[in-house]
Amino acid sequence: MSISAEPDFVEALKQTSGKRVLVDPSLSSAHVFDVLHAAGAQIVRGQDPTILPRSLKNAVEIAGSKRAHARDGVALANFLHWFDMEAPKGKLTEIDICKAIEGFRLATGALQDLSFDSISGAGPNGAFPHYRVTVESNRRVDQDNLFLLDSGGQYLDGTTDVTRTVAVGTPSAEIKDRFTRVLKGHIALSRVRFP
Repeated sequence: MSISAEPDFVEALKQTSGKRVLVDPSLSSAHVFDVLHAAGAQIVRGQDPTILPRSLKNAVEIAGSKRAHARDGVALANFLHWFDMEAPKGKLTEIDICKAIEGFRLATGALQDLSFDSISGAGPNGAFPHYRVTVESNRRVDQDNLFLLDSGGQYLDGTTDVTRTVAVGTPSAEIKDRFTRVLKGHIALSRVRFP
């Protein structure tokens, strides 16, 4: 196997006259089909045969993932301790928290980058799917409410993605009820036997 620049790939496609070429329509652009058709290739449509083998992790990948998660877990535990100390003071904002979790990951000495922009949602902002805090939307973390953090780190040996919902202060009866219903739903789903 070799890796080539895109222009080299297109040139290679042009050399397929009379050859059978497997193309996965779900992964390939119309341009690939156009170039192959113009070259006179016999196009065979089918699933990429490397998808399943690539999804199976080898021992090195598994060990790297474990190391990355252990390292990231330390950063997350340190962050959660800091959050438990700072949130009751009522001064933290969603942006403050994004900066803090990145700082705890940087302190590992191994962080290459974030997995994605952290989702830091206080109160109702935590309910928006894939919410991204801005200066305009930045909320303070209120007492007796929920806070959601979805974040992760990229390390040389693995990538993490961790979501935590944290109660700040004493949650209301309504919040406890909703949280309990979601928990019961997860437990019920975990017990379902699929064919």
